[in-house]
Amino acid sequence: MFPVSAGLMVMAVILILLYPMWRRSKTALIVGDEAALDEERVDLQIEKESLLRTLSDLEVDYAQSKVSAGDYGRLKLGHEHRLVEVLDRLDALAGIGLVPPKSKKSQSAPRGPSAVFIGLLGLILIAAASGMYQLVQWKLERQQLAAAGEGAAAMPPINPAEMVARLEERLKKNPNDLQGQLMAGRSYTALQRWEDAGKAWRKALELDERNDAA
Repeated sequence: MFPVSAGLMVMAVILILLYPMWRRSKTALIVGDEAALDEERVDLQIEKESLLRTLSDLEVDYAQSKVSAGDYGRLKLGHEHRLVEVLDRLDALAGIGLVPPKSKKSQSAPRGPSAVFIGLLGLILIAAASGMYQLVQWKLERQQLAAAGEGAAAMPPINPAEMVARLEERLKKNPNDLQGQLMAGRSYTALQRWEDAGKAWRKALELDERNDAA
């Protein structure tokens, strides 16, 4: 759960940081398109005026019999066809909604990130830091639990016979050890070594007749 949330937070931070760059690139693309359309519009206006002038000159030449009727019809048809194409394209460009040009003051002073954007970015960074901290704590807890489990698994099981053997060695060195005799009595009883258990209890009574455990 924590790795997923931390990853989502990091992705959100990256997207927010890249968003202003994407907006600037998009704005630059729009400005570039406007410049290309303006250039095309100017070229079409020049071509339109040239075609109108050519058609006017063609009418004069035909009236003065400088061109034959066949050439006149062919040239006029070609120029008029091209003029219609130019006019249609100009009408299409006029229908395209362009962003009005900004003033020099607004162009010279680029806008910085808004306060809302900065505040949102700060909140996301805080949330991401908190998520990373929780992730680290979660990993540490898992490592501690795993280490504790390995330690418990590594501990050998208790062998009652081995424990009794150690206790007997202890009592050989110090037979007057009251607590040792009591432990021996309990251990022998658990192992159903009744005779040894009786000896241990009697020895404990000799050491302390008022001991209720014996």
